[in-house]
Amino acid sequence: MALTKLNTRSLADAVITSAKLASGAVDTTSLENDIGLLNVARLVDGAATWNEFRDGWSDAFADETKVNTSTTTMFYNSSTNEYYPEGTGYNWTYFTDSGQFSGTNYPTNSGNDWAIGLSNSSSNNYRFKSPTSTLGNNIRTNIRWVDPADYRAIEYKKNQNATNNTGFMVGIIQDDYLSHLGTGTSDWAYSVFWTTQWANGDPESAGVKGFMTYTSDDSSSSKTYLYGVAQTPNGTDLGVTGLNAVRFYKSSISASDWKISINGSDVHTLASEGQVSGAYYLLVMSNVEGTHGDWDYLRWGNPDKTSPGAALFQTSASGTVTSAPSSARLIVIGKPEQTQTINSDTVFSVSRDNGSNFSTVTMAEKFDYNSSGVKVYEGTVDVSGQPSGTNLIWKVATSASKGFTVHGYTMLHK
Repeated sequence: MALTKLNTRSLADAVITSAKLASGAVDTTSLENDIGLLNVARLVDGAATWNEFRDGWSDAFADETKVNTSTTTMFYNSSTNEYYPEGTGYNWTYFTDSGQFSGTNYPTNSGNDWAIGLSNSSSNNYRFKSPTSTLGNNIRTNIRWVDPADYRAIEYKKNQNATNNTGFMVGIIQDDYLSHLGTGTSDWAYSVFWTTQWANGDPESAGVKGFMTYTSDDSSSSKTYLYGVAQTPNGTDLGVTGLNAVRFYKSSISASDWKISINGSDVHTLASEGQVSGAYYLLVMSNVEGTHGDWDYLRWGNPDKTSPGAALFQTSASGTVTSAPSSARLIVIGKPEQTQTINSDTVFSVSRDNGSNFSTVTMAEKFDYNSSGVKVYEGTVDVSGQPSGTNLIWKVATSASKGFTVHGYTMLHK
């Protein structure tokens, strides 16, 4: 395990003081986590030495391999490797810098053919500019994320501002279909039935997963259209006029059933062609040469931890042991997101027969993992009264409005 070194090189005067530590002049987050992890290791070692819990395993959720995703209703945040009940809102990341998008797929010539992130005349908005019409040949700009990601929602709002503000489109494409976009001279949404502009074959026969929306102009009478393999060449009118907030979102944790809402109301559920699963690229583009699009904001995010509903986290039966255990010890790294009573608002339990029967574990807070509210809990439970079995799993159930974030665990048995 690599530990964080705290030294003086990052400080202007090369002196570490308690005042600087307290003021945040030195970021001790990684150091705190390292110490917390060492303390957990000591807790595990103590269980083996003094209580004879010598067999078991740990999981820090680098992926969902050891989690029962069919029963778990908590949200898995792959960027932070944690599970938590979904809140009613989102933690948004806003477009602020063109470096968030790829610079490799732009058509170029000697003029100023494309731009993204420039302030428009409203001074607080962003602009996407398409190549000039002199390039011809239906050349349009595709701009996309540099790396794919799996956010649960994307939202944008077009701005009523500048002349020729007609061509702004936003969409997503599943990462393993990116090759069908070709280079910067390919138009994605409008090329759905213009197969000569697609790379690597017809999008319909290739089964491309993705979709885009297009707001027709910058007036109060503008319309928003959906484009994708399942739509006609002219798109599907989503039935709402005006410059509105348009959101794409997945409705459940493991779903690919993307929905489109406008001003907070659902207007469309994507057909199978639009059911993007896993990581995807966010695309921004124009449908007409020489035009551009201005927007008030473009953002993406995951569910937050405020006002959560009741939720369940459950491991899979990956912990197969050689003989039926009589006792299990559970060590959990987690954070109560709202003030609550552990073992009442949040309840832990263990099964030795692959989840058919569970016994509640009374968990006790052992120590703070870090100063951000993450704690370490431990509990032991007698499972000898359950039907004999060798598949150990555990679960945690939260109550409505009382969220609990799970960062990792160790399961021990004897």
